[in-house]
Amino acid sequence: MTSARPRVVVIGLDGASPDLVRRWSDSRDLPALRSLIERGSFGPLLSTIPPVSPPAWSTFMTGLNPAGHGILGFRNLDARRYELHEADIVSSQAIAGKTFWDYADARGLRVGVLWVPITFPPWPVNGVLVSGYPTPDSARAFGWPESLVAALPGLTEDSAFFNSATPTEVALELVRLARERGRIAAELIRREAFDLFVMVIGSIDRAQHDFWRYHDSQSPVHDRIEASRLGSTILDIYRAADRAIAQLLEAVSPNTTIFIVSDHGGGPAAEHAIHLNAWLRQRGLLTARPAGVARRALSATYGWLKNHFPAKEQLFRRSPASLRRKLTLFDADATLNIRLVEWAQTKAYRFPLYPTCEGIAVNLAGRQPEGCVRESEYEPLRDRLLADLKALCNPRGGKPIICHAFRREDAFSGPHLERLPDIIVQFQPGYAGGPGLWGDWLTPVPLDQLRKVSGMHRMEGLLIAAGPTLRREAKTEGATLCDIAPTVLYALGLPRPATMEGRVLTDLFDPEYVGNHPVETTEVSLPTAEPSHAGLSRREQDEIAERLRALGYMD
Repeated sequence: MTSARPRVVVIGLDGASPDLVRRWSDSRDLPALRSLIERGSFGPLLSTIPPVSPPAWSTFMTGLNPAGHGILGFRNLDARRYELHEADIVSSQAIAGKTFWDYADARGLRVGVLWVPITFPPWPVNGVLVSGYPTPDSARAFGWPESLVAALPGLTEDSAFFNSATPTEVALELVRLARERGRIAAELIRREAFDLFVMVIGSIDRAQHDFWRYHDSQSPVHDRIEASRLGSTILDIYRAADRAIAQLLEAVSPNTTIFIVSDHGGGPAAEHAIHLNAWLRQRGLLTARPAGVARRALSATYGWLKNHFPAKEQLFRRSPASLRRKLTLFDADATLNIRLVEWAQTKAYRFPLYPTCEGIAVNLAGRQPEGCVRESEYEPLRDRLLADLKALCNPRGGKPIICHAFRREDAFSGPHLERLPDIIVQFQPGYAGGPGLWGDWLTPVPLDQLRKVSGMHRMEGLLIAAGPTLRREAKTEGATLCDIAPTVLYALGLPRPATMEGRVLTDLFDPEYVGNHPVETTEVSLPTAEPSHAGLSRREQDEIAERLRALGYMD
């Protein structure tokens, strides 16, 4: 690596929230982040819709919106299916060869990429790539080249452990994962000559999901006694991530450009559930048959076991494959109430994306299996739904509960647009989607559910940028995850690929530098790379699905 060649380090902090980073960097609890903010820029970074890791990190890597890269969740969502998704787990095959480090690689730069989600199976790079979650086995590392990666410890999340460990054990493991990722990354940077280095620390996101109720005294499930013991856990995890960042800063040269990025933020889980299917039924747009007493009792029992029985994953793993498939179908049915919908008499139905962001799918004739909405009715129906959604208010107090409602094509573009629901709905803070068909369309979220997951993703992540060609205190308002890929390439002195939708955040850079280095665009695109072993075997699919289910990412 020559001294004249720009060097860039990108550190992803999964779920890091700008308000918490600002508070704790101001109080000097996060000295490494504080130093970067003081010599660079800090501000919000808008996540994807939905604000969940697979589409968000894929957008971060590719500079494409989710309809462009096609990754909408941990499974391939598809609004043309009543079951809402395909059976397969998403993998790197949709994005391999099309990331910003692949473009850097193609220009002869040496890259190091560690633990970025949705990079399994790994693919060849000019340097090192270690796959992030989900992987089939957390006890080992997967990556390229295998000869180097085989010597590294497995540092992806162990779902079986998280599902059965005590809160104290979970907290210690999250600290360990952040610490070890920092240590391994610093060692690799010192040993290998990287022009571009990218890594993700995932501990913060898990901490906010599990420990928000101890951190936040306003949480309806806050326990003061437990908070005296666990109330600092989220701060402890942020501190561990900050120490990992400090290790990396010590390992790189002083003239390295640093970007700190989070895929989304975090905050309290919603206290109110909006049941869009019940709302649609009340408007005559969805027809449902009532659940019998036996079904309701079975669903209630199943829900209680799912929330209270920590060994369920171990039992699931030991079950025969045929039984596991049946349990998976039962789980989806119990969660989505698919079998209770009279599809031939339903014009629109709920399409869950993430609790704070949902969709409504139109049951279009010729597209859905039992579609009944004629093409001439399609736009008038969407107009009606959008008007009704925007007017939707909480009966108690009359405040709006919808933040945004819009047609899918108003926010997305790309070859996978048809897999998205026809209308996208973003709820106001405090509200989340629910599966109800009968009864009220607005209900309290059960306290047991809030105790299990007391923190939830927010659309606003963070961006910190510091380096020799960047200016201090630049504004990041309007910056999105889509902009990171072309901006990193620009910082490396490389052109922006025309296939990337994101823009170069030139406001982060010194005006004189931008004047001397105008943004260039290249029409060259890269072919899809062949992962080190093509596709996922059925066994790998099952193993990853079980891990995601135990982590709460799949029903």
